[in-house]
Amino acid sequence: MSLYSDIYPITTFPDLVPQREHRNSCILRLERLEDAIRSYHGDELHHEWLNDYLDAGLELAQEAGERDLIRLQESWLRRIYNTLRDTGVNVSCGEAWRHQCLEYLYQPFFALQHLYRAQPGSNSRIKALSRDFSFISRYVI
Repeated sequence: MSLYSDIYPITTFPDLVPQREHRNSCILRLERLEDAIRSYHGDELHHEWLNDYLDAGLELAQEAGERDLIRLQESWLRRIYNTLRDTGVNVSCGEAWRHQCLEYLYQPFFALQHLYRAQPGSNSRIKALSRDFSFISRYVI
């Protein structure tokens, strides 16, 4: 029994423990999928990896946004975007895999674009992101 257990019993914040556990498992899932996506060199396409990766990352970004942690929200979205972009242009990965990663890039792109539009004075971020996406989209063609 801790000194603080009488003052701050665990039952005071019962919903925080499951939320933290869920967030941690989501982060772990994101990290594992990220490693698999970046290091995959096979010919078989794995839509489920990309879908699960996007689900985990967008969930973390949404949670951060709901908690008004805008920089953290942007960080999660950037991480997803950069992983897919970097894998899409990595010549050591198979061509079909690279192409598939680039096809999924639009989801974090639109989420980032939406986030930036909601922030005053972020026109330069929108322009830089759009320029990057436009350049990368040439690889998809």
